[in-house]
Amino acid sequence: MNNKHLLSIFLVVFVDLLGFGLILPLLPFYAEQYGEVIELLHAFPSQPRNLNFIFQRLKLLISC
Repeated sequence: MNNKHLLSIFLVVFVDLLGFGLILPLLPFYAEQYGEVIELLHAFPSQPRNLNFIFQRLKLLISC
C-alpha cells in the first residue's frame, strides 16, 4: 500500500476517534453554555441506530 493511502486512513480514523472521545462527552457542557435543551442532546447518539432499524425494514419491503 502507498504511504498516501495509509496517511488518509490514519487521518479518517483519528478524526473519528477524536469526535467520539473528546467532542461527544463535552457536548452537554457546550449546550448548557448556549442555552440549548439538554434532553434533546441525549437523543443524538442513538439516531443512527434508530434510522438503521427503520431503513432495514424498508429495504426488506422493497426487495420482496
